Amino acid sequence: MKETIKNKIGKPQQLNLFVSDENKINAKANDEYMIFTPGKRLFIENTPDDIDNECHFNRDIWSFPVNGEIYSLKWNQFSISGRLIEIFKTFLFIRLQSKSPSTVIKDFSCLRVIDSIKGLRDLPWGSIDIIELLNLIQREQYYSIKFFYEWCLKRSIKGFTKDGWLLISEFRMKKRFMYETVHLRQLTLISDKIFLVLEQLNKVNTDNELRNLSFIDLQKRVIIRLCLELAPRPSQIYFLNVDDIKTFNGPNYRYYSIELPMAKKVSEKVKEKRLRSISNTLGKELDLLKEKMSTLFSDENLALFRSTETNARYSSSQISNLIKEYFEFVGLNATDLRHNLAQGLADQGASADVIADILGHNSTLPARAYIAATSKISEIKSKALGKNNNYRNIMQMLNTGQIINKNDVQKGTWVKGMAGFQYIGEIGACGLDSPCPKNPVYSCYSCKKFSPFNDGEHAKVLKGLEDSVQLFLDSSTEKKDIQHNRTVVQLEATIEAVKKVIERISLNK
Repeated sequence: MKETIKNKIGKPQQLNLFVSDENKINAKANDEYMIFTPGKRLFIENTPDDIDNECHFNRDIWSFPVNGEIYSLKWNQFSISGRLIEIFKTFLFIRLQSKSPSTVIKDFSCLRVIDSIKGLRDLPWGSIDIIELLNLIQREQYYSIKFFYEWCLKRSIKGFTKDGWLLISEFRMKKRFMYETVHLRQLTLISDKIFLVLEQLNKVNTDNELRNLSFIDLQKRVIIRLCLELAPRPSQIYFLNVDDIKTFNGPNYRYYSIELPMAKKVSEKVKEKRLRSISNTLGKELDLLKEKMSTLFSDENLALFRSTETNARYSSSQISNLIKEYFEFVGLNATDLRHNLAQGLADQGASADVIADILGHNSTLPARAYIAATSKISEIKSKALGKNNNYRNIMQMLNTGQIINKNDVQKGTWVKGMAGFQYIGEIGACGLDSPCPKNPVYSCYSCKKFSPFNDGEHAKVLKGLEDSVQLFLDSSTEKKDIQHNRTVVQLEATIEAVKKVIERISLNK
């Protein structure tokens, strides 16, 4: 359950809570029942100064801030045994001290899956129940379970065995390459959608019209322009303060930039910021926004985007919903805009390092995916290689020999045979010195000893092969065994080879 940041949670009560000290954990590891008592107050690092970032550990309800919202976990909703719950509490308390709250939320999600399996609600865990758990969880949850089991095993907690650990560690989730969808499709937005968004923004363009906008409408407008120019994550927008807007004045110019916080540097105690240039249009609207803020708010809250009703900083999810609502008429969201920016940079030839830096990624892996997906790079390579005659000749001769005229070779070398249900005798010449052990026509188009005739009956071959495929498909359909029909697969490969020969001939004419 999530609550807005304004709903402050009271101070933790002095109840029988559980152990946070590692030595105490080891000492109580083999007890029948562990009681966790937090030995210190815990605060979430990397939060804005105006946010209450203290974690509260009531026995039945835990709560801590995540990007402007309070995340709550009700322990009494689970049917898991008291001893196992206490072990989980200790593990998660330690995880909160070293990991981002978003990561710990994934740890919490494992509890719901564990609670759904009756055999895992108490210790020890049986191998059958562990396998059932592994088949139910997602990839992210798998690592949480793996870390938890290993943590318990190292502390010799009863019920956690080496056999169970081997079962978990050797389990292989379905392989999924990060950003694999980026490789499969172009992610540049249709220009018509961007045009519609800009057209909507340009309906208000004069100084008077901008000043007449309400504070809320002006905030929305600024957020939308930020998304179009820099494509930040909602969590980055959430962190922005008034003093992150930088202005550079000269005798005849005025430039604007913004110090954008990096969203994934969660382990750092101080949020890293990188200077980004913004347009003068966005800069002027930000100036007007700051001017309106000075008249509406008199406190020391430096949040750039906040509610006039509660005076609280907009949470990450509130900003995400705002962006989604605005772009609904063109069917876009914040993630689409990030993909668009990255793909646009890749199309212009930007390096992986540049794309990673602008998007705030920790590695160049996603940037390389965008570069691999761009059709522009493919076009450039194709044109460059296509101009090279040696390259063209090599590519044309990968499957067969050179294309020749039938009058240039003796009739004794002509290939003759059946293709489908018809006899064909003028498709090319065979360069073998001995009889071919393979089936004529069917195997010729993938043989380098075969020289296709420039005016051969290749179209008839193609038609005959296609008819054969249809016959085998009809037969396989009746037997309900299409996927195991190897003949169809082989014929399809031959059909592709015939099509390439026809294409080569048409290009040479």
